[in-house]
Amino acid sequence: MVVNRFLASFLVAASLLLAACSKPAPPPAASDAGSGQATQDSGKSAPGLKDLKSEDVVVGNGETAEEGDTLFVQYTGKLANGTVFDSNDGTDKPPFSFVLGEGQVIQGWDKGMLGMKGGGTRTLSIPAALAYGDSAKPGIPAGSDLYFTVKLLAVVKKDHPGAFKHHVDVKVGTGPEVKVGDTVTINYTIWLLNGKQLYSSQDDGKPETFKVGVNPPQVASGVDYVIRGMRKGGIREVTLPPDLAYGNMASPLIPPKQMLKYRLELVSIK
Repeated sequence: MVVNRFLASFLVAASLLLAACSKPAPPPAASDAGSGQATQDSGKSAPGLKDLKSEDVVVGNGETAEEGDTLFVQYTGKLANGTVFDSNDGTDKPPFSFVLGEGQVIQGWDKGMLGMKGGGTRTLSIPAALAYGDSAKPGIPAGSDLYFTVKLLAVVKKDHPGAFKHHVDVKVGTGPEVKVGDTVTINYTIWLLNGKQLYSSQDDGKPETFKVGVNPPQVASGVDYVIRGMRKGGIREVTLPPDLAYGNMASPLIPPKQMLKYRLELVSIK
């Protein structure tokens, strides 16, 4: 997965993921919201909710969500009677991602997620006019108000899609630092933002060897970059956005368009 040998298996198995890994059903796009599209300004629905309501249960300390940013979330959606109609909370389903303000989700989300900070939790009470409107959907009767609890796991800013937070050295190694042109062997573990472990070379007994700084990279570009400066025996952790990880590629192990957490251990350097 980190180098060509594992990366090749991704491409071969891409079609398998589509059948084996179901994407969490997002709130509907604005174009699929029926009569709600015509009443987006008023936000009214009768006799239920009249206005969109949002409340921060936990205020995060990460980036602030703005239009054009890509958000990674866990959520649970309920009807007014408490029935859960959709959820990707936990580790059974991957985080859901969407671009805020581009109509990829219902209007209640596009409006209600503005200003939320990464790491926070927010409740959204969405009138039917800003959800599905008069259209019935599986598990959701026509004219339903919707209630969501949303955890904002991460925000990728629209102007910096390839940016990632500074790495953390859990352990500083010894000897010379990794530089471009070196050949390194690493052990690594990868997690989704929801904490689900996807792969560990230590568990598999297969450390990976690659040359640093070649074009094209033999590893995910973010890994190729962040490994530089490490010393033998060192352990480094970093979270990579999709553009620096595996982008839209899919495999039986990794869903597409995911931010990934890496733990890298430098076994040897030549």
